[in-house]
Amino acid sequence: MSPTALRPLAICGLIGAGLAACQQTPPPQACTSIEYAGPAEAMEALLADPTTKRSIQGGWYLIERRRGGLTEYWTFTPADHPAHPSVGMRVGCQGEGGAWRVKTNLICQASKPVCDALLQDYLELDEQLRQHLEETYGSST
Repeated sequence: MSPTALRPLAICGLIGAGLAACQQTPPPQACTSIEYAGPAEAMEALLADPTTKRSIQGGWYLIERRRGGLTEYWTFTPADHPAHPSVGMRVGCQGEGGAWRVKTNLICQASKPVCDALLQDYLELDEQLRQHLEETYGSST
């Protein structure tokens, strides 16, 4: 299953649940990178955090974590995915001027062509999500 297939069930549902936390401009360091060395370390740390919300959809492990004023949405590839092991972390925020943006970070430990394809899937989904946020919640501009 590609990340695009997750949009209706996981990403939009999760982003809507944490929307209030995203409606502020995040500090620059908040949306910049994944602080873990790889998918396994990220999964271990996130599972150890009792405040995270977790689910599995279509084999993808999904974790929602609130940190500061932001909500992060983590997606881990299923074991049978060509890009496994990989993890993506998204934050949707309404930035200065009211425009929505989705910041995605990805750690992919597969071959470069497979990781490039996974990144393209995420980028396409990010744009769909950004448009969904604009249509649903509008912009303050």
